[in-house]
Amino acid sequence: EGALSPLPRKPRLEVACTCSRTRRYAFVALLQLVALSSAQRSKAPVGRRLLKPPVQAPPRCEVYCPVDPPPVPSATFSLWPAPAKGDTPSPPLIYHITAGRPFPSALALLREGSGLSERLLGELVDIGAVWLATPIAPRRRKAETPQRGRAQDGGLGRAARMTDREDLASAAAPTGSYMRVHVYPRRYPATYQVDWQSCVLSVSAAFDRQFVGLDKPAGVPMSACIDNRVECCKHQLEHALDLPLDLHVAGRLDACTTGCVVLARSPAAALAINAALAAREIKKRYRVLSTGHVPVGPVRHASRRKSKRHPDAKPTLLRAYDERLVTGAAQSEWQVRVLLDSLSLSTPPPHTHSHTRRG
Repeated sequence: EGALSPLPRKPRLEVACTCSRTRRYAFVALLQLVALSSAQRSKAPVGRRLLKPPVQAPPRCEVYCPVDPPPVPSATFSLWPAPAKGDTPSPPLIYHITAGRPFPSALALLREGSGLSERLLGELVDIGAVWLATPIAPRRRKAETPQRGRAQDGGLGRAARMTDREDLASAAAPTGSYMRVHVYPRRYPATYQVDWQSCVLSVSAAFDRQFVGLDKPAGVPMSACIDNRVECCKHQLEHALDLPLDLHVAGRLDACTTGCVVLARSPAAALAINAALAAREIKKRYRVLSTGHVPVGPVRHASRRKSKRHPDAKPTLLRAYDERLVTGAAQSEWQVRVLLDSLSLSTPPPHTHSHTRRG
């Protein structure tokens, strides 16, 4: 009575062997078992051991606008009705949005990154002012080049124009996705002042009706631009003719020019038209309308020299002729082309390049 009971000892592994060689083998096996258990514990992910919540990084939005501060649209701003002819256009405003975490859809990324109203986002998607590029998963090169068989980071894929709201809501937006939003797209109000049915000249029956002739109106571009796919001749003509397939623009005219152009209903027909234009089988004739009197004689204008990369390119017309452009250090940067009328062949001034155009 009064004696203390002994403390319980920690369990230990005891190997009862009579042979010294057997005891040595058992000890080595015990060391291997301990090393294996510690290695398995070290492979456990850090997140499971620490139980830290994931970081919810907001999307990064970079704004481009030549005007400071940029004119942010109000909550009631809308693209419709279309601006009238002569209205002052809004300056370009572009949002570059990058996803810092995975988003359930590209629409969720667009909402949180831009902060624009739901109605304006839908209108921008319909007009073609929203672009999306998702990152490409790392992939290996072809098997025929084993020296380059290491996994390569693909980066961002090619940006695609988002034209459907349902596609935008179903498109995935993983970490690193990029979206570009043109908040104030370029507008062409002359598009809605044209009867496009009356502008159709003919629909060719040859080659399974693959050609469409159009009397292009002035003030409307031929094809879609980077921030507007609706207000152009191609889109309006497709809706006017109710075509099941897209048209292919073969001949082009400037937005301010009116005249006859040909569009193709298949890629083969577009190649045939382009080959005929390159072979000079199709000739173009331009008529210039002037609001004032044009004097007969030399017409001077300044233009940059030909590019070093493309020596066969034509000089670029920049502005009217000015003596200060061809003096001093600027003389190597500029040249003057003198257009001589067929009725007045005068001698061009010094340090100029003469180009005779007989009209």
